[in-house]
Amino acid sequence: MVLALYEFRVKEGMEEDYLRTTEEKIKPFWERRGCGYSVYRSTEEDGMFLKLMTFPDESSMRNALFEKDEETKGIVGLFKGFVKDLKRSIYTKVL
Repeated sequence: MVLALYEFRVKEGMEEDYLRTTEEKIKPFWERRGCGYSVYRSTEEDGMFLKLMTFPDESSMRNALFEKDEETKGIVGLFKGFVKDLKRSIYTKVL
């Protein structure tokens, strides 16, 4: 299993639009491609979120995240329009 972990802030005043768009468009897009997709809101910092994407293996992750077609580019652009201070980390299960 491979995890792609994203930490970010949602731009001020965009939280409700971000959550609605994620629920209606972004999350279903990734799930149709076999990716687990969960979003968490920080209980300690306003506007701070964590997105967790899960993939069965590294090849699946690379195909989904790094070989972008036009539809994927559009979804990624939609997500990036809502966020700032974005940080991504990739983890591979070892135990």
